[in-house]
Amino acid sequence: LEYAEPVSDIINTTLARTPDLAPAERRALVGFIRDCVCPQLAESRLWQRVQRADAVYLEAPADTVTRVDDVAVELQSLADIVTREGDQWAVTELKIALQDTPPTDAHRLQAQVYAWALTQQPDTGTVASHVQHLGATAASIPVDWDLQTVRNRLAETRALF
Repeated sequence: LEYAEPVSDIINTTLARTPDLAPAERRALVGFIRDCVCPQLAESRLWQRVQRADAVYLEAPADTVTRVDDVAVELQSLADIVTREGDQWAVTELKIALQDTPPTDAHRLQAQVYAWALTQQPDTGTVASHVQHLGATAASIPVDWDLQTVRNRLAETRALF
């Protein structure tokens, strides 16, 4: 592929996970990323944050332990993109879709938990969270969160098990 090295690496790694994909489907997927996703990313608020950031972390571990209904719950997850600009942090859950799919509660919960987990780290200032959609729909959706909301959502999730 003839893209910038990081993009090429991501595309090749992703395509290697799908060995049964026909050559025409592979070309269509690469074209979709090149012609749709990359231009959308270049025009997004996310890309503006990345360009201004003092630090950018990709697939950043967002691990922490909290108590939900007096039970210790260990959360192990990866935040897609974390940026830091001064003492302002932003966590972005990135979703790329071939068809129009509205943001789900699960996407918002991921962004909320990642933001909250980041605040559990030392020397973390303000943390904003977002869900960024690219592909069939391009949208940057701010996700409000607070500690009580996250704990309530975790309690709801725990109740499912």
